[in-house]
Amino acid sequence: MFKNFFDTKLSLNDISIVPCVTTNIKSREECNPYIIPYIHNFETLPLFTAPMSTVVGEENIDLFYANKIEPILPRNFDFDIRIKKLNEGYWCAFGLSDIEHILKNNIIEKIQYPKILIDVANGHMNIIYELSIHIRKQNKNSIIMVGNIANPETYITCCEHKINYVRLGIGGGSGCLTATNIGVFYPIVDLIDEINTIKKTTIRPNTFKTKIIADGCARNYSDIIKALALGADRVMCGKLFAQMLETPGEIKAKYKNGMSSFIVNRNEDEYRNTSDSYPFKDLENNPITLTKEFYGMASKRGQEDFCVPRLKTAEGKVETIEIKYSMRQWVENFTDYLRSAMSYTGKRDIEDFIGGVNIIKLSENASNSFNKW
Repeated sequence: MFKNFFDTKLSLNDISIVPCVTTNIKSREECNPYIIPYIHNFETLPLFTAPMSTVVGEENIDLFYANKIEPILPRNFDFDIRIKKLNEGYWCAFGLSDIEHILKNNIIEKIQYPKILIDVANGHMNIIYELSIHIRKQNKNSIIMVGNIANPETYITCCEHKINYVRLGIGGGSGCLTATNIGVFYPIVDLIDEINTIKKTTIRPNTFKTKIIADGCARNYSDIIKALALGADRVMCGKLFAQMLETPGEIKAKYKNGMSSFIVNRNEDEYRNTSDSYPFKDLENNPITLTKEFYGMASKRGQEDFCVPRLKTAEGKVETIEIKYSMRQWVENFTDYLRSAMSYTGKRDIEDFIGGVNIIKLSENASNSFNKW
């Protein structure tokens, strides 16, 4: 039992960001929301895509990059395609058996900067960190992401093994039922906060500090911004991005009056001429609702994507979601909202905003008064 057993842990809905006393920033356009990732010199928003087959596909990888979001190829991509993309500088997700195969065959030895996600739900397993040592031996320039973890002290292990990024949170994603079914999780506000305390007090100065990714906690723009304000270096999004027009999956269109519906063929004129901005309309300017299937990768549907020989007990769900925006729309909105939050808190640079602003705890009534979703 933890000594702080009676402490109350918080969700993102329980907090708000406090504006600064005064600021010299006259417009949010003065604020820079972009960061420079490891090694590369291009700008990106502090965002990763979740490695999900309903989020990332071959047709939209470069579109994410063009919109300054770093995509991660999920494990449903053929192994050889992932290795090819790894050579081209993309983030790629691999399971434990994939990693063992890569190491056994010296596959990454000559790749300049392989960006590898060891994609395992339980980031507390020793094998992950043992494999990371072997990855580094085979290619010292490897950029490694692991996860997911939900114990603040596991962060120390990540730093000791020079893990570049660790995903925080178990069962928080809208497509994940792990926490619901097994009761194992750690509320994301305290997980981020306690890890940042460890980073400042336990990890020695001038030693390696793993960057943290808030994963599966963002229901809207505000949640992403709050997670960054708390000190998450990046936020990973699944369902929010799956609701973009350009993400994979069969799109169904239904007229608002409910009289008829049709499947949108992405290669035909009806798709190319469908308005790329919400609310969507058909060729004759009639309003339509677009929907697609979304599922967690631990669902049986997700396991089928990975060609699992024997389906395990599902820890994810399958649902039909509405497509709410084009990628361009979402990114424009998010960039403006993030810049606005930075201007309110007097932060011109995103690196200063991350973990550098004041946060307050809300009562339930205070939270409800501002929660208008």
